[in-house]
Amino acid sequence: MKLKRIIALFATVAMMATMLFGCGTPADSKTTDAPAESTGEQTTEEKEFSYPMEGNPTVEIWGSVSSVVQKTFSRHEDRPVFKKLMEDTGIELKWRYASSEENQKTEFEFMIAGGNYTDIFSCAGVDAQQYYLDGVTIKLDDVIDQYMPNFKALLEANPEIDQAIKAEDGSYYYIPLINEEVIATAGTFVRKDWLDEMGEKVPETIDEWHDLLVKVKDKYGVAPILGRAKELLEMGTFALAYCPDLSLANGYYVEDGKAIYIPATEGYRDFMRTMKQWYEEGLIYKDFASLKMADWRARMANGEGFLSNGYIGSGLVNIYNTGVAANPEFEFVAAPTASLKKGEDAKYCTGSAVVNPTAANATVITTKCENVEAAARYIDYCFSEAGMMLLNYGIEGISYNMVDGKPIYTDLILKNPQGLAVNEAKAPYMDNFAGGRGFIAKFNTTGQYSSTPNALEAVDVYSSKGEIDHTIVMLTYTAEETEEMNTYISDITKCVTNSRTKFILGTMDIENDWDDFIDELNALGLEKVLAIRQAALDRYLARQ
Repeated sequence: MKLKRIIALFATVAMMATMLFGCGTPADSKTTDAPAESTGEQTTEEKEFSYPMEGNPTVEIWGSVSSVVQKTFSRHEDRPVFKKLMEDTGIELKWRYASSEENQKTEFEFMIAGGNYTDIFSCAGVDAQQYYLDGVTIKLDDVIDQYMPNFKALLEANPEIDQAIKAEDGSYYYIPLINEEVIATAGTFVRKDWLDEMGEKVPETIDEWHDLLVKVKDKYGVAPILGRAKELLEMGTFALAYCPDLSLANGYYVEDGKAIYIPATEGYRDFMRTMKQWYEEGLIYKDFASLKMADWRARMANGEGFLSNGYIGSGLVNIYNTGVAANPEFEFVAAPTASLKKGEDAKYCTGSAVVNPTAANATVITTKCENVEAAARYIDYCFSEAGMMLLNYGIEGISYNMVDGKPIYTDLILKNPQGLAVNEAKAPYMDNFAGGRGFIAKFNTTGQYSSTPNALEAVDVYSSKGEIDHTIVMLTYTAEETEEMNTYISDITKCVTNSRTKFILGTMDIENDWDDFIDELNALGLEKVLAIRQAALDRYLARQ
């Protein structure tokens, strides 16, 4: 699905700045309520508002600096994209940083528990109402009406987005990340140069994949599948051969009119069986469960693996740029979903939803924010044409030029003189893939990955076989339903994360311990969560 053209081009970007890094206020700030209830009419003062804002207000944001951004800057405040954003809006942006990317989640939880919130921060959209009920964030209905004309126009032009983000009580509690296009940006990639050396092609079935992996192991002396547990077991050609996209909604899905939890299905069990067999045969890197991202990238670039799963930008492109520097023949190619049997079509694929309330890319404004208007104006500017162009493409004449009416990245981005990868070269000037949270405002197929062989093609390959249903992320819940689900979901997820590794390593038996695994999930509340999701699904279907 594509957004309506005029608004869509700018709309998505707005989310970007705020989603990437949640934000906040100093510890001694006073709790501030949202604006008074709107009458639906703008005052003369509101009609005449224009950027930059008067008074140079400050908005504090929670976040960390990603490894990609750190290639060029250690602070977001120093990046040209945010300097320009501050200049254009008249709003001073200030980050409160986690000590590291790895510690960001834990330190964020401490911040929430301590009540010393930043002005805005990012979370999953489905959690936003709970934060409001807990007194952490404010309701945004009047904020949108009074201070966010660009975002409001987007909702009016795209009722399907409005429906997706509005809570069951009809209110707004977060500003979502919005993808202009539904595309696939993650999946399986393999060493094409190795395929060519062996005279092989990308297999089509699970059995063909097994035979090829054995050949790779014998020829190159490595465990062919090299990856971290999360990517290996939640995305890519093998997982999708057996079950729906696990990354879409934290494992929940809608199939045949029923809400399901994918890790509790027989398809997922079959996937675990295959991974266990391949692990025992030495086809999967032995320490996959403890492999860190930096080590994974280095090992893949160094030729210690044949196949991996990951995002195109942070995985395929990042590893390729390192690998090809040492070996000019180094090359990747993307692999679509495998079929279970020869002659059968693959059933599932991956692909982003236009809006995904289950992803941790929603922006909220907290009760500690002393200047709600400034926070809202900052967010809304990113939905303007100027904000969209800045955040997606950077600064004209430096990071992009207009060619035949289209923004095209310059050689500073595509052929960086310092040898930076495309996503690294983009980081100073735009806030799209770089910046800590993977997201797409507007997918620029003209230049996004054009410097890396087969990267652009991967976007189409990953969704070329099988289908995906985004219904699960469009469901809305009452405050009571959200609160009840949140008491169970974390423990359920932890149980699955721990058990899947044990199934593959053999410390849990996939045959004899499966029923106990399901019983444990239900004891942790899975049946109750599914009942709530089914009720929400029934309401959603009744509205169609």
